[in-house]
Amino acid sequence: MDNYIVLYKNIDNLPLDIPLGYSFMAEDSDHAVEQFVDAEPNAIVIWTYKGNDYMEALDDWMICSIEDSD
Repeated sequence: MDNYIVLYKNIDNLPLDIPLGYSFMAEDSDHAVEQFVDAEPNAIVIWTYKGNDYMEALDDWMICSIEDSD
């Protein structure tokens, strides 16, 4: 199993709020999301990142978000 960071927002967060992060040991990103949804059923999953560094997960999310907007 590998470490994954699930980036998420609570339903009461504002659109420009930085996502929070939750760390899981999981078989793959789908498994990490499944574990997260069990722990925080009312939160919104923004991104999953394979690794254990929250700041790297945020960087990955921001870089991919910018690339998707081109």
